[in-house]
Amino acid sequence: MPSRTGIELLPHVCRIVEVAPRARLLGRGAAQPPRVRAFREIPYSTADAGALSGELREALKGLHRRASVAVWGLRSTHQAFLLPPAAPADLEAVARREARAVPGGLPAPPLADAVVAGAPHDGRRQTGYAAVSAAELGARLQPLIDAGVKVESATTPALAHASLVRQRRALLPDAVVAVLSVNAQATAITVVHGPVVLFARELPWGDQTNGESREKDSAARAVFTARVAAELRRSLVYVRQHQKVDVGRVLVCGDHADLRSLTGPLVNELALDVEILDVGEDLDLSKLPEPSDSFRSRLGSWRTALALAADPAPLPGLSSDHARRAPISSALLPRIAAGALAGALLVAAGWGALGYLSAGVAARQERMRRIIGVLEPELQRQDDERHRAAVGAAREAALGAFASQGPRLARVMEAFGAATPADVAISSMRVEPGVASWRLVVEGQAEGPDAGAAHAAFNQLLSALDASPLIGRPLAPPLLHARTADPAEDTDQGPAEAPPEAAAPPAPPLAPPRPSAAGPSFIEVARDGRLYRIPLRRNTGSLEASRGAEAARRLQEAALARQAASTSPARSDEAAPGAPGRHPASVVTFTLRYEVPK
Repeated sequence: MPSRTGIELLPHVCRIVEVAPRARLLGRGAAQPPRVRAFREIPYSTADAGALSGELREALKGLHRRASVAVWGLRSTHQAFLLPPAAPADLEAVARREARAVPGGLPAPPLADAVVAGAPHDGRRQTGYAAVSAAELGARLQPLIDAGVKVESATTPALAHASLVRQRRALLPDAVVAVLSVNAQATAITVVHGPVVLFARELPWGDQTNGESREKDSAARAVFTARVAAELRRSLVYVRQHQKVDVGRVLVCGDHADLRSLTGPLVNELALDVEILDVGEDLDLSKLPEPSDSFRSRLGSWRTALALAADPAPLPGLSSDHARRAPISSALLPRIAAGALAGALLVAAGWGALGYLSAGVAARQERMRRIIGVLEPELQRQDDERHRAAVGAAREAALGAFASQGPRLARVMEAFGAATPADVAISSMRVEPGVASWRLVVEGQAEGPDAGAAHAAFNQLLSALDASPLIGRPLAPPLLHARTADPAEDTDQGPAEAPPEAAAPPAPPLAPPRPSAAGPSFIEVARDGRLYRIPLRRNTGSLEASRGAEAARRLQEAALARQAASTSPARSDEAAPGAPGRHPASVVTFTLRYEVPK
């Protein structure tokens, strides 16, 4: 592989270094460290850029003209995003769109930018974006181009520091590293995670900004060192707050007169590991061009240029829209045009075939619509016929069922009529059809002069139904509801003295009442899932005494009625106004459920 050249263009100096690539012995084994073949340092001033071209022509004699250049002092922006995994072209488009969405984050167009893809992180890819003004970059590179330099890649100092960290990945695996480059008139602070720049800042002052001589007193050096440490600490705090990462190591380089004097203050200020890049353990310095001692003693000032020259796979540099390579070479343009023409002809032929087929499809659709319009009334008529046939079949089945099962059901109803006593009235009878039986629900009521007589009439009905061979087994116990009314008190008494002919026979003397037997004062009736308690009248004497009293009362009522009929013949058919009426009977309402076999 040919040698590579790295150029660092600072505001006060231009450094050029040529490095031979890493070689492997016999194609195997560990790679050899890169070897420095040549180095040049040319004073530079942005006010006299034309003088640089003449000096570069002399300095580049015998050096490789293709170079990677890091330009200081550009108005630049560096941003980091977490983007969804995508193809490189799509990732670049998404990164540029996200960068434009950040308010005030880009220089004035036209832009020269670069997109750097990092490692995946939580299902996304860490992506860096860097952009500078294309006009400013072109103006700074023009003296190098006039001197014959073929710029392969133009970068910012932050991107060059990312290459420096990437070359030391074996020592710093997956670590967030800060690079501090302290020079005579400019200072740069860069925070890098892998190849992605998380933070970049260029400060327009250095260790010689306030004085021309490197020989400063110790107080001035301490003030400058404290200023650098404070700026670095503020930058790392900003990164921790906005990027949510912690820096694990600090690398220090640059042309500061005494880089090692920064170690103590930085360690005390940051409490981090600080490494000074002023030794060449990773370089082959056995064969250096003269003055070799000057290069060894100031190795830290060459680190940025060495990183650009020694990188075997350099990062993509800044490029403007008009300067990017065309994705298609000019040799392929005639073939692409011929392919486009053939594609257009194929599309036209396909369009014609599609039109022909669509016309045939439309004709078939219209024909199907006409057929449907003709067949739809016939289909409706057939549906009506099927409905009428189904209704007729259902009616015939119902009539057949009634013809086959009607006589038996009539016999069941006849059995109910025969089993019902005179004091029981059936109010409703519902029949629900089943598979092999009917579910019969019977409702009615039983009456009597008292609750016992009403229950006796109801029990007589149950006994008759149980004895009938036509009535099946009950589905549930009977539901009963009983009510009893007390007899009204006599309001009017008969005349004090009755005629001798109408005198009522004296009532037989009543036996003294005896206390009734102990028993419940109410009856419990279950209906509709609820339990009802009905109070009962207690007899004041024995059953024989109550029956005798009832017979005497009826004889007295009959005598009064005969007396009233004899005194008022015209109103003999009406009841005496003072005669007491019969009190309401006790009623037991019942509901019976039976399963009657067909």
